[in-house]
Amino acid sequence: MSGAPKTIGRVNEATTVSKIKPGHVELLRLALNNSTEIAHAALANVESIHYISWMILPMNGAHYLIFVTNYTGTFDKYIDDFASVLQLHLGLDAIWSNCEGWTGTEDVQALKDLILRTATGADLYYAAYPDVTVRDVMRTQRAAKVVEEFLELS
Repeated sequence: MSGAPKTIGRVNEATTVSKIKPGHVELLRLALNNSTEIAHAALANVESIHYISWMILPMNGAHYLIFVTNYTGTFDKYIDDFASVLQLHLGLDAIWSNCEGWTGTEDVQALKDLILRTATGADLYYAAYPDVTVRDVMRTQRAAKVVEEFLELS
C-alpha cells in the first residue's frame, strides 16, 4: 500500500483497501446496508472513533471494500476497542469475512496485522480539531445541555 497513516495532533486517520471475494459483493452490500442501526449503537460506545465509513468500489473488473476512519489514541488501542465490543466483533466478521485474507476478530494480533497490510495512508489529511478527542466532544455536549436547561429554568 502507499504510505503510513497520518496523525495530526491527537487524531489519526487510516484507510484500508481489501479485495472482495468473487461472488460476495451483494452479500457484503446487504451486510452493510442492514447493519446501520446496530453499527451506530455499537460504535457510540467506542470513544476513540471520530469517523468511520465503509464503501464498495468496483475497479478493473474486481470489487474492493474501502474502510476510512479517524480516531483518537494509538492504533493498538483502537483495534483492541473494536475487538472487545461484541456487536462490533460480530459486525466486523459479517463485513470483512467477504474479503480475501480476513482472519476474523478472535486473534487480535492477526487482525492488526491484516489491517496494517491493507492500509494506505492519506496523501492529504486534515483534522479541523486535531487536539479534541471524542470524549472532549461528548463532555462539551453534556455541558452545553446543562447550560441550556439552566437558562430555560431562569
